[in-house]
Amino acid sequence: LFLDEPTSGLDVLSARIIRSLLLKLKEQGKTIILTTHNVNEAGMLCDRVAIMNKGKIIAVGTPEELRIKFGEYIRISLCFNREVDTKLLRNYLNAYETIIQGRRLIVICRLNDLKKALDQIMNIVKSYDLDIKEFQASGPNFEDVFVGLIQNDI
Repeated sequence: LFLDEPTSGLDVLSARIIRSLLLKLKEQGKTIILTTHNVNEAGMLCDRVAIMNKGKIIAVGTPEELRIKFGEYIRISLCFNREVDTKLLRNYLNAYETIIQGRRLIVICRLNDLKKALDQIMNIVKSYDLDIKEFQASGPNFEDVFVGLIQNDI
């Protein structure tokens, strides 16, 4: 089955129905060749992905292989038991992009710096006797991978 932009221009519900149908066909062993500008959709639906830039294939692999190979950043989100001084947090974590919203701290760092960032966060937790009420880490999504691959050509 060849599909060109199957969800382009559709409302959210219709696009969801199409994606569900494609996943069912995939489970039945059907081969689907899909072209799309929606890179997150490609990452969700496809077993193998070829990323093109300026008419040339620049990367091929499973979505997970491409995330591991080309995904550079991870997002760490924590919620503490109380608010912490914004200036203090920024001083401790000045090497990383930080977002502070009340009791929530979000740190965006390179995967290579993850251990160091977690060590610094744990030092803050210990030093200020904080409790972590919620912790979440998320790796790069497929759009991040795509942007990372083509950003030098923009």
